[in-house]
Amino acid sequence: MNDDLLIFSNEDQPSGLNLAPWSILVVDDDHDIHLSTALVLKNVQLLGRPIVLTHAYSAHEAFELLLKHHDFAIILLDVVMENDFAGLDLVAKIRGILGLKEIRIILRTGQPGHAPEPGIFNLHDINDYRLKTELTSNRLITALSSALRSYEQICAISANRRGLEMIVHAESQLMECTQFSDFCQVILVNAAKIFDRSCTGFVATLTGLPPTPQDFGACSPQLVAESLELLRTRPAYSVNHCFDLHEAWLFLQAGLDQAVIYLRFDLPLNEFINIGQIASVFAANTSACLGHLRQLERLNYLAYHDELTGLGNRTWFIDQLGQSLSALRPPHAVAILDLCRFADINDGLGYEAGNALLCSFAKRLQQHFADSETLLARLGNDVFGLFGPLTLVNPDSLFELFKPPLQALQHTIPVQISVGIRAINGEHVNGLQLLEQANIALNLAKSKPHPRWASFSPAMEANTRWRHEVIRQLRLAFQSNILQVWYQPQIDLNTKAICGMEALLRWPGEVGFIQSPAVFIPLAEYSGLIVEMGEWVMDESCRAYKELSSLPHSPERVAVNVSMPQFRTGNLLERVRAILAKHDLPGSALELEITESIAMDEPENVRSTLLGLREIGVQIAIDDFGTGYSSLGQLRALPIDCLKIDKSFVDDIDADKSGLYVEMIVGLAQRLGLSTVAEGVETQRQAERLQHLGCTIAQGYFYAKPMPLATLKEWLMTRQAN
Repeated sequence: MNDDLLIFSNEDQPSGLNLAPWSILVVDDDHDIHLSTALVLKNVQLLGRPIVLTHAYSAHEAFELLLKHHDFAIILLDVVMENDFAGLDLVAKIRGILGLKEIRIILRTGQPGHAPEPGIFNLHDINDYRLKTELTSNRLITALSSALRSYEQICAISANRRGLEMIVHAESQLMECTQFSDFCQVILVNAAKIFDRSCTGFVATLTGLPPTPQDFGACSPQLVAESLELLRTRPAYSVNHCFDLHEAWLFLQAGLDQAVIYLRFDLPLNEFINIGQIASVFAANTSACLGHLRQLERLNYLAYHDELTGLGNRTWFIDQLGQSLSALRPPHAVAILDLCRFADINDGLGYEAGNALLCSFAKRLQQHFADSETLLARLGNDVFGLFGPLTLVNPDSLFELFKPPLQALQHTIPVQISVGIRAINGEHVNGLQLLEQANIALNLAKSKPHPRWASFSPAMEANTRWRHEVIRQLRLAFQSNILQVWYQPQIDLNTKAICGMEALLRWPGEVGFIQSPAVFIPLAEYSGLIVEMGEWVMDESCRAYKELSSLPHSPERVAVNVSMPQFRTGNLLERVRAILAKHDLPGSALELEITESIAMDEPENVRSTLLGLREIGVQIAIDDFGTGYSSLGQLRALPIDCLKIDKSFVDDIDADKSGLYVEMIVGLAQRLGLSTVAEGVETQRQAERLQHLGCTIAQGYFYAKPMPLATLKEWLMTRQAN
């Protein structure tokens, strides 16, 4: 127990005064405790005053006494008397029914197991809790002294209610401050009211360094000339604060932040009773308000700034754009810079290097545009925004700026950027519109080869609106069960038997199709809808396969396309297992088709998933082989079963080069022990040529168009009959 208390030199009571004794109520059902307490405190003076004891032998008797007498300074209270909770019940009545807030309560018990819960101490303002066995004479006197000091302070504060009311009034004003300078000014204005005398002063932060004018939040004009010297020669930081007749130094602490209030009074402080208590409360409340202000400043900073780079964030950038447009002299431009392949750097070198690279990127922008009025912001993870004169903010200047590599920790890293530009020539637009339009240009720039940049045009915005509208309609069509899975048979070129079928997603309308798969599939991938749609297509395809399996010469397997977002979910293997189990199908009934770009995009992720799929018997095909940028070395590491020859090669198979390409793909597949499927076969000549080159399977309009399941059933039955 720490019995220390803040004691102020000017609080010492004048000698020679006939002070009233402290009245202490002893409540205990053990007569020996009463006798021993009286013996210990006989002739003892605490804080310069004698003691008078009053005795009660039950909680009920104590309550009756307290109904008549409210002048007790301390109650020494046994916890267990008439019952196990008699003492605590009495405490609740003292604080609640009687409303006696000043009386200090020290709980005593001879039974260690009856200690109150920690929350009870705060709830009922209990001063102390002791075991009777540990309350030696010295410890009892120490506990009483501490409680009396607390009682004296509480009474003094109550007596100075006006001062406290002024503190509360000042606190409400301080809590409304959002700037440190305003906060300090409110302190100085209210100090004279709180201490009931005119004063001058200053408020300054304590940094641990030699003071500077920037440390002052507010200063009375009369003290400006000497304020720095006063702050330099101030007393050492102390929680007890420092006073003399005409000066006060109040020290504030809010977390790691420290500040000091210096006040110089016209009238001497020794005339002011309880100056120490009022000053302590004022300093404590002001410290709490300072903590609130610092937290508010911190939140305000985080709301408008990027913590890593110190640049403004997206919200700040939009706000500043709006303010700058009113006084704009064209031509100006908004540019969005995207740091290409940043994710690869994060993965390869670690997040510390990635963060260091972002800081280095931001620092180069800051240094380059330091002497201009260009706005800089970090808009996202690896995306930065600029706004300034078109002579500075243009693709040529920006590409030139990032030609030299950046330094990130011990790494020297060459970087490439994509740039979206929105030039401003006096149009009536707001900051958010400018940023959105520059972002549209950036998205277009990302699809271009290096150097990648694009300048916004109204047609881009129209295209973006169209894309979002198609996505909206697609989502609605999917949720409304409008989308359908159609199937195209795959034919063995040697036996002419049906060996498989490919599941193809269609978006039918009242007349024809709403959109081609070439349009809506990429948009589904862009929006993330492809994950849910892809799983649904797989489930429908397995259901259809199961339904067809009862027919003679039904397909041996069904092929379903999967996308990169499905791999990124991390649960593709589990979902495939669940769908196969749902329809009671072996893994060999399903073939999953992936493109070369998927195989190369995240090879480790894809490879581990494909290995798991292979283990359960699912076959893997590379779709549109030959149209991507795959590495043969990486392909060889993948567990694949089939290469699908793109329709573009089949269309021109009689041409020298296309025929050669098909022959190379077939030859590669044969050497790797893979089957081949030719897509888009439309003529007998193409089919014969493919068979001659060694292709094993074909699909296309020459055999059958994609069709709904019901039509496919009829087609199978007709083919069987013929």
